[in-house]
Amino acid sequence: MARSFWEKLGQGVGRGLEKARAVGESIGEEAGKRLDAGSARRRLRAAHEKLGEACARVRLDGADEADLLAALGDVPPQLYEAAALDGAGRGRRFWHVTLPMLSPLILFNLVLGLIKSFQAFTQVYLVSEGTGEPVGSTLLLSLHLFLAAFQDLEMGYTSAMAWILFVVLFIATILLFRSSRHWVHYRTSLGG
Repeated sequence: MARSFWEKLGQGVGRGLEKARAVGESIGEEAGKRLDAGSARRRLRAAHEKLGEACARVRLDGADEADLLAALGDVPPQLYEAAALDGAGRGRRFWHVTLPMLSPLILFNLVLGLIKSFQAFTQVYLVSEGTGEPVGSTLLLSLHLFLAAFQDLEMGYTSAMAWILFVVLFIATILLFRSSRHWVHYRTSLGG
């Protein structure tokens, strides 16, 4: 049983890589042409849309929506009833009941989104063919790390950049958690 699981996983990864390669080839048809920055951004958006299925992801499609639905179902109906008795309309109930109860999930998704935004690599690599061109407009930090490590073989420089990236992400995450004291409401802080 375990063997069939690993075989299926390998087949799925292989199909995903084939799709990514096919999309990359279709995007890179005009490889010899030099693009302006706006055109590169449009191609990046198109690649991001096309590669949505093919790119490796930490979470499956729809997981964020499933988390949101689960969190919405976890909001006690008594809070909505109490707000309605106090004369709150739909907008006030959403703003003062629903959003505060969803704020831990919003914080979780903000932290993950912050980290994932620094990890964008596949789409940029395919669109710019691993160069970050035109005029460096698609040269993200992850691509720069990759090029410095595996093209220029500057391992010390790459290691220093990776540590700086870690420190920046760590500080940004700490700032998010510190600010969460003011806008994240846990069930215990609502008296429940």
